[in-house]
Amino acid sequence: MSNERMQFLARGRWSESSISVTLTSSGRRLIPEVEAAIESAWREVTLRPGVKLFDGPVCRLESYRASFDALSLVVSETSYRVNVGTNFSHPEFVDRFGRDVMANPVGVSAGLISSDDQLVMGRRNGSVAYYPHMIHPFAGSLEVRPSINLFDDVRRELREELHLQMPEIVAIECIGIVEDARLRHPETIFLVRSTLLAAQIQRQVLQEEHGSSEAVPFESGALRRFAGRDDLTPVGSAVAVRLAEILEETGTA
Repeated sequence: MSNERMQFLARGRWSESSISVTLTSSGRRLIPEVEAAIESAWREVTLRPGVKLFDGPVCRLESYRASFDALSLVVSETSYRVNVGTNFSHPEFVDRFGRDVMANPVGVSAGLISSDDQLVMGRRNGSVAYYPHMIHPFAGSLEVRPSINLFDDVRRELREELHLQMPEIVAIECIGIVEDARLRHPETIFLVRSTLLAAQIQRQVLQEEHGSSEAVPFESGALRRFAGRDDLTPVGSAVAVRLAEILEETGTA
């Protein structure tokens, strides 16, 4: 499925053992106009009142291969500054110069399902760099480490944004790769099940990033209606659609 907001690059149901991530050297092409725009965008964003940003290293997607039983990613190192200056601020650079000038950071987004079968997402507050006040999955960027594991980053994000501990996560599977049509960057999406009730999860939402939260029944019709909301980010919409598909495929809709 694709629409004006997002596009699925791959669909699947991959376990932790069926995904590999390889770190390589960066293939990002450097163009003076793009590099100048990166510096300008970073200065502008960091001067916004209340916005707190850190220029840390993140993974850039170089390539991927997806099959029924395996998913492999090849990534390189980029930075949040390059991300802000290309994908976040100048997605049109893809059309002007080509995708290889972009940061193309790999995101990880969790479709978090509570023990009482609710999909829980956060509503971003005004201090975030992109999509302020929009509903979005609990998410972050894939970080550069000697050994890169998508699932470890999902767990880290849930711990940082919700104080969710390992025993409170009972299952995680990667269910797809999507591209935000506005920001033009890839996002890996996950189905995550928790032992906590939706109300418990919502009480633990970190207010520094999310002003509030939303809970939606984990049921196909409700998820598809939710996916069409104007206050939901493209990645949030993709997560809801993919979860609805899984329920329909398994006959549990």
